[in-house]
Amino acid sequence: FQYYDDRFPWRQVIRANITLNWYAGDDAFATAALDTAARGLLAMNEFIPISLSEPIQIYIYSNASDLQDTLMLGGMEWAGGHAHHKLGIAMVAIAPGAGQSIEMETKIPHELAHLMLFRALGAQYERQPAWLIEGIASTMELYPNPEYARALSIASENNSLIPMLDLCASLPADAGSAFLAYAQSQSFVTYIRDSFGSSGLTRL
Repeated sequence: FQYYDDRFPWRQVIRANITLNWYAGDDAFATAALDTAARGLLAMNEFIPISLSEPIQIYIYSNASDLQDTLMLGGMEWAGGHAHHKLGIAMVAIAPGAGQSIEMETKIPHELAHLMLFRALGAQYERQPAWLIEGIASTMELYPNPEYARALSIASENNSLIPMLDLCASLPADAGSAFLAYAQSQSFVTYIRDSFGSSGLTRL
């Protein structure tokens, strides 16, 4: 199957095995996105096998509404990206402008990490705890979310941290709980990596 959303006047640029599709922003916007994707893959290569031959498609929507209409995720307005593992497609919502670099460095590596993990694990991908998969993807972000630490601190003080066991099957759907779940997942994976190294995380 091929993915093609014909609602937008897509532009396309190819570098190595990455094909970038976008419809808002200039050539510099596309170049910045490709550079971010390359940096993200380079960072992942430390513990996720990276193939530079298998094709990767990145679709950049200019706003979350356009992306949500595509994914038909209902009330999950907080989702700023999605990865179609079997199709090798990463979709993100990034608006051209002053904040585009942070958005690129957060969302593009995160979704690419999902693709690379799926290609490395195959059928085992679906058997991994959600906190582990999302935690790894979050640690691959080139711009760490500064609000995660604050969310963890508040939840710890209020005794409202989510039991990690509850984050095995899936992460919460509502925005507030989902944010805390991502913060916990990233924190836990970072702890594992700091304690046992990238090789330990790979073995896990």
